[in-house]
Amino acid sequence: MYGESAGSYSEMMDEEINNPLYADILERLSKRLKGIEGPLFDVACGSGHMLAMYQQQFDPGRPLVGVDLTEEMVAIASARLGQEAEIRAGDMRRLDFLESASAASVLNFFAMHHIDPDDLLAVRPGEVPRAAAPQEREEDRRGGHPQGQHSDRRQRGGQIPTEAA
Repeated sequence: MYGESAGSYSEMMDEEINNPLYADILERLSKRLKGIEGPLFDVACGSGHMLAMYQQQFDPGRPLVGVDLTEEMVAIASARLGQEAEIRAGDMRRLDFLESASAASVLNFFAMHHIDPDDLLAVRPGEVPRAAAPQEREEDRRGGHPQGQHSDRRQRGGQIPTEAA
């Protein structure tokens, strides 16, 4: 289903990415990540627009990792980001391949609303905090994250996704 609309979604995002809200959120995220090592991980990277904006405008040296459920989106994001990111197919409901404390932060902009509410129960609680770097977890406990739809684990109740089995 999502694979069939990958091309039109990417074209829509070519314009949507110009919404200043995204630049604002990603800029605030880049400031929060100063001094925190590790990749920025997007668990539903789609066409790769958010990772590309982050890398090009705010943090060009940060390693990027993107995961998407469909091979079509993986191909589009891979073409957009080239060697600037590791893009792979996977399911955002499982982060098994992501080592504990390895990600500087985790993004999820446009995907949680696509998951059936019953499927959300299958998401392991604590996956995002487990994957995030210790400094990022400390900021989260202190409530230091700016509000926005980035790695903010509080919005998802500490839940996040991963690679298909």
